[in-house]
Amino acid sequence: MKVKLICVGKVKEGFIKGGISHYLTRLKTSRLKIVEVADSNPEKEGAIILSKIKEEDYVIALSEKGSSTSSTEFAFMLSDVEKNFVFIIGGPDGLDEKVIKRANEVTSLSKMTFTHEMARLILLEQIYRAVQINEGRPYHR
Repeated sequence: MKVKLICVGKVKEGFIKGGISHYLTRLKTSRLKIVEVADSNPEKEGAIILSKIKEEDYVIALSEKGSSTSSTEFAFMLSDVEKNFVFIIGGPDGLDEKVIKRANEVTSLSKMTFTHEMARLILLEQIYRAVQINEGRPYHR
């Protein structure tokens, strides 16, 4: 399993940077790559995002309008070692429709809305949790 996060914007908050660093350290970084796209407008961001996706990638766009999943279901999805997963986190104005249409799935982290910085941290924690579940470790209780 390989995972790429395509995220609009940079992380500015120190406490979020610390949390992200914590989970990146726990995850094997060879499995995970983060690509940042500059803030602009959804259409420009969308064009850049789409240019960074390969045809064979399994794309999951994060949106408050997406379907929700449990951590266990999320772990099961990530257990497919043959897939290259690409998660997309949009900016404050959301994702361009072309990106949503390209996505294999549209998922919500919560019914609540988070900043794109918080969404990145929460997603990384859930990816780490999924790895722990799939390896049979006690992190997920």
